[in-house]
Amino acid sequence: MEKEQIYQTIEAYLDGELGPEDMAAFEQELATDTDLAKEVQLHRRLQQEIGDAGKINLRLSLDAIAGEFPEPPDTDSIPQTDPGTPNPGSGGSPGSIPFWVWGLGFFLIVGGGVWYYLSDLKDDPQPQISQIEEPEETPASDETTTTLSETTDTEAPAPTEPDRTVTDTPVPNAAPAVNPEVYHTNKDLELQLGDGTSKRYIFTEGDLGYIAQDEQGYLNFSAKLETSRSVDEGFFLTLYNNQYPEGQVMRGELKFDEISGERKIAFGAEVKKYLAAYTGETNLKPALYYGVVTVGTSEIPLWVGKVKVE
Repeated sequence: MEKEQIYQTIEAYLDGELGPEDMAAFEQELATDTDLAKEVQLHRRLQQEIGDAGKINLRLSLDAIAGEFPEPPDTDSIPQTDPGTPNPGSGGSPGSIPFWVWGLGFFLIVGGGVWYYLSDLKDDPQPQISQIEEPEETPASDETTTTLSETTDTEAPAPTEPDRTVTDTPVPNAAPAVNPEVYHTNKDLELQLGDGTSKRYIFTEGDLGYIAQDEQGYLNFSAKLETSRSVDEGFFLTLYNNQYPEGQVMRGELKFDEISGERKIAFGAEVKKYLAAYTGETNLKPALYYGVVTVGTSEIPLWVGKVKVE
């Protein structure tokens, strides 16, 4: 598969525009090809940073660059053709962008992503250990020693008190210390916090929380969904620890209630709005958790949130 075709397939995969069979084949290849997985992760970050408006501006910029540096035709090797026939050496029809311009734009995007990732690592604050200085001991002077000695010789001994039995009070076992690594953030999920990039399932006003009552914990999620498709496809909330995607803790299906009077027509299709909710009983250990909303068998996050349990 050529690189240009691979990039088109990755964009369709991230936008959820692949068919079921193509989606299953691509995800199977994604699970075995580490280079392809890294490429998908890079495109996902760039898609979130640039957005649709950024893609349009990039395309306009590339069109402008291509107009300033047209590729001259090779008159010695290319036969003269009719003025209305496109030049085969130009890379397509008249006015199309040459391949070298697309290459330049791709390297600019990759360079921006690498710069953003390195700057994020550089900005992480490093803990500092402060040193506690112990006060210096001052040796007792000769005058103090003499005074204490004289006082001891003149004072009468204190009366002897009867022995008292001391009863040890049991001390409850202290709670075990929590490993600080369980509160470390996951960089991949941190980049996807909030509303997803899907154009078919738009989740907004999402909220993820955890409440412990009477030795029982409850995980709660609520959000609004706007879509022209059926909610019967099955939407799931999966809870992970910071070891995503291996650290799955629990998984539950969302419930929906349609918001009356919120229907509209967009691109010839009826768009409906729903209230999405989930409540699950679980006792979570102290740690940082991430909630990821997906649809059906797809693993593409539609919404990502986090909750800290202490």
